[in-house]
Amino acid sequence: MKRVLFVCTGNSCRSPMAEGLMNQRAERERLPIEADSAGISAFGGPISDNALTALKEVGIDMQGHMSRQFYPAMAQSYDLIAVMSPMHEYYLTEMGVDKSKILVMDVADPYGENLETYRKIRDEISDKLNMVTERLGISEN
Repeated sequence: MKRVLFVCTGNSCRSPMAEGLMNQRAERERLPIEADSAGISAFGGPISDNALTALKEVGIDMQGHMSRQFYPAMAQSYDLIAVMSPMHEYYLTEMGVDKSKILVMDVADPYGENLETYRKIRDEISDKLNMVTERLGISEN
């Protein structure tokens, strides 16, 4: 089983959406992947309402998600850390995370935007999950 950690800023929009989408895909396609998420500035709050709605529309329930802070020691537990922007990669490498363990997905932050924007980000993340499976060396079924 390969483990991937998705990281964004507050762990309330992009990274929990990526976590939910990756776990759904892994289950549907029987991929040996387990996904989690964290944020570089997380404060223990719930997933944003629009992210929750956008995920529910594709059959993913992240209602109980609470944001959690990323700590460098967490990196040891994951095969890959998929970050949402080059800024996140910078912060993680400054914290001592090995750059070779990081994948930059380059997904814009929808925080504060409308539901339609969240849907677009959800679909963009879903499309970019191929980057994760390729990097982990897992072929699609």
